[in-house]
Amino acid sequence: MPKNATYIADSSAKALVPMLRHKAAMERLAQFAAGHHPGLLAIIVGIRDLKQINDRFGRADGDAVIRKVGARLRKFASAYIEGTLFTARLPGREFLIIAAGGADRMEIHAESLIDILSSDFGKPGKPLHISARIGVAASGTEESGEGLLHRAQSALAKAYGRKGRRFLIAEYHSPDSAKLASALDADLRSAIAARQITIMLQPQFAVSNGALVGAEALARWHHPAWGEVSADALFSAADRCDLREELSHLIQEEAIAIAAQWPATLDKLRLSVNLGAEELTEGYAGRLMMLLKQNGFSPRRLTLELTEESLVRNAKRAANELEKLRGQGIRIALDDLALVTPAWPI
Repeated sequence: MPKNATYIADSSAKALVPMLRHKAAMERLAQFAAGHHPGLLAIIVGIRDLKQINDRFGRADGDAVIRKVGARLRKFASAYIEGTLFTARLPGREFLIIAAGGADRMEIHAESLIDILSSDFGKPGKPLHISARIGVAASGTEESGEGLLHRAQSALAKAYGRKGRRFLIAEYHSPDSAKLASALDADLRSAIAARQITIMLQPQFAVSNGALVGAEALARWHHPAWGEVSADALFSAADRCDLREELSHLIQEEAIAIAAQWPATLDKLRLSVNLGAEELTEGYAGRLMMLLKQNGFSPRRLTLELTEESLVRNAKRAANELEKLRGQGIRIALDDLALVTPAWPI
């Protein structure tokens, strides 16, 4: 038995597949890629709403869901994914399957896994359903294991924010793309801590008469080695590193501080900031109101823009927090329809 591996007996599986720990899995993946193992396939499965499950049902039930997901993935890989080499539990809410072959069936595998993970994970009389997302990548010519993993992680990060289809198959990019993703992942936490994310304002105009009515806060990151990083790349890195909540909080703090300094001639303009479902934890409304008070910015000039999915992740908690915000005059919007022009740098 390989070191740092755990085996779960399963009579329905065609072969016993190791469930490796993260470090051991990364070492094995690097070995396979270094040997130019043909057609490596990486499938990363993420539990999109794990934080919400822990908040709603408790961490014990959340841990039980993680164990059940791991068992189902291992069983599926053993039985149906040709040439499965190992499965692994990654840090946080994600799992990895690595196989030598089966790249021509990537979409079928992803669809089947989504079906398997859509069934009930709860106890009798206590149903619990998860929102799973999947990122898939097949190795390119002489691609490193790190490059393959980053492409699958990037696909998963984009899948987290998708509506409808819940998986994404990554395209092959140059080695520089993998290096960029690796650099962003390594540096993002310290960049957030050092408040190195730049806020840009995109003006918003009324459709009826073209009048300037406000501005939406957007984020950019000027990386010291790779230059300006787009919002898509920035949030993809945040999703890979499970830092989206921290990034969104920083953007809101910076944007409100900037808007509070607008001159009196702009006191009719509104500020719009994005709000993700993961931020609607208990106490969010109180923290936001305190932030507005500290900066002297009227809540009646703030608009929070949510996606439709944000409203339904945890309906009761979201309704409670949003009702508190509405009661203070904050506007809640879905998919802003204002006409916009290119962003202004601050």
